[in-house]
Formats: sequence, structure tokens, C-alpha cells
Amino acid sequence: MPMKSIFLVEINAPDCSRIIGIYESYESALGAWHAVRIAMIWDLEERLEYAPKLYPELSNEGLDQFVRDGYRKDIKRLLCEDPEKIENNWDETPYIEEYPLRP
Repeated sequence: MPMKSIFLVEINAPDCSRIIGIYESYESALGAWHAVRIAMIWDLEERLEYAPKLYPELSNEGLDQFVRDGYRKDIKRLLCEDPEKIENNWDETPYIEEYPLRP
């Protein structure tokens, strides 16, 4: 009999990891992973749009160099549609982890 597993969708961040959900199949976890990834992209796009209001102390050049470029890089990274190929750097990254269940 094949070993049964559960799949966790998590977000790895610099200071912690968060469990988003626990799923019985990889396909279900993959759907949740995509939803989380898309929500993260939307959030970054919103931050990119409102960057001057979020960081009023920075000049336009400073915004481009530090804030906007970082958001654009994160958006590009999150556009990867394969959880096994997504670049996992120090920023928040969604991932799927399989845990075999004991018989």
C-alpha cells in the first residue's frame, strides 16, 4: 500500500514561516499555492503604485533604486508558476512541502 501524505502550503519569510493550509492532495495544494502567489503579486503591485506615499522621505531616485526595483524583482520572481523552480530568497516565498503520514 502506498504511503499517504499531506501537503502544506507555507510562506517562508525572513523572520518566520506561516502555514496557509493543509491539503490531502498535491493538486489541491498547488491550487492554493497559486492563489497565494497571485495575492502576493497583487499586494506588491499595489505597493509599487503607492510607493511615494509609503516612503515620503525618499527622493524619486531613492524610490527607484531601493523600493521600486525591489518590488519589481519580487513580482518577477513570483511570476514563476512552478513551486519547485521559484527562486526562494530572503523575501516572502510561498512553497509546498510534503509530509508523509505514518501508517
